[in-house]
Amino acid sequence: MAEDGRFRRILVVDDEEDLRALVGSIVGDLGYEVETARDGLSAIEKVDLDPPDLILLDLVLPGIDGVSVLRYLRQGGSRIPVVLLTACSDEKMIRKAMNEGATAHLPKPFRIHDLVQICSRLLGKTGTGADRRREPRHCLSLDLLALSWERVPMGLAHLFDLSAGGAQVGFASPLALGERIRVEFPVPGGELSVGGRVCWRGPASRGYAHGLAFEPLAPAEEQHILRLLATRE
Repeated sequence: MAEDGRFRRILVVDDEEDLRALVGSIVGDLGYEVETARDGLSAIEKVDLDPPDLILLDLVLPGIDGVSVLRYLRQGGSRIPVVLLTACSDEKMIRKAMNEGATAHLPKPFRIHDLVQICSRLLGKTGTGADRRREPRHCLSLDLLALSWERVPMGLAHLFDLSAGGAQVGFASPLALGERIRVEFPVPGGELSVGGRVCWRGPASRGYAHGLAFEPLAPAEEQHILRLLATRE
């Protein structure tokens, strides 16, 4: 919590709706309040109205880009920590953003574990009891079965990270952004099939890493995921 007793709040700024939902779910699971913005102008308006405690900022945005957002904040005297959460590979643009006052850079595709760590480092742990849905998730290493949305087997995939809101999954071949798939986990007494949408993709050591934002989970499905996380602590 913040010193005034409220929960710390994170503003997620990204033009991709699925990625905003995935990142929001991850940091929301940690006990932080979450607000989102789809472009630079909306982000500036939200900060001016009610400054958050941390901003996760994409650089490539419609209208006002991330560098301009940073410049506006720092020239206005804002000291809010800003983490660049971006797939931008333009090193000159990234250096420019860091010179404008970015606190850290977390490139996409990111590991959920790394996002959790950087939020905890900058803001500290927050939330207790019923106000906190779960503790930070853990890195996992698990082979699983991937299925099409129509439940046709697509082959084996590899799970790297998992939360109740999404997962990072590796495939030998790239999947299309926005594609809806299912992943099947072994659970006591059978298999759990969870559906989601591919919201980002990037190269990995073997094939491609994909960020999967889960469709809303039923209570029983969420409990299975939480138990799976607990077994990997």
